[in-house]
Amino acid sequence: MLVGVCYRSPTDYIFGRGNHSLLRDMIEEVSQSHFMLMGDFNYPGINWTDDGGPSTTATEDEKLFWQSLDDNFITQHVKVPTRMDATLVWC
Repeated sequence: MLVGVCYRSPTDYIFGRGNHSLLRDMIEEVSQSHFMLMGDFNYPGINWTDDGGPSTTATEDEKLFWQSLDDNFITQHVKVPTRMDATLVWC
């Protein structure tokens, strides 16, 4: 069982644009194992509370991230906001 914690800064100049694709690659790699991933991906354009997916205002990176989770059959288990109106991810 792999257990991971992830925090993705919402500020591109801190981590660079390439980390969006690296994060998706990591999701695809760990999805081949039993794993639990917790954290804050800072993708506010994704509706985590009811598996609604990307909103109509979601960025391309948010849409691609959601598609990566969906393609790898990853399920969000936390359905209510955990910090103010934000829902932290527990897959």
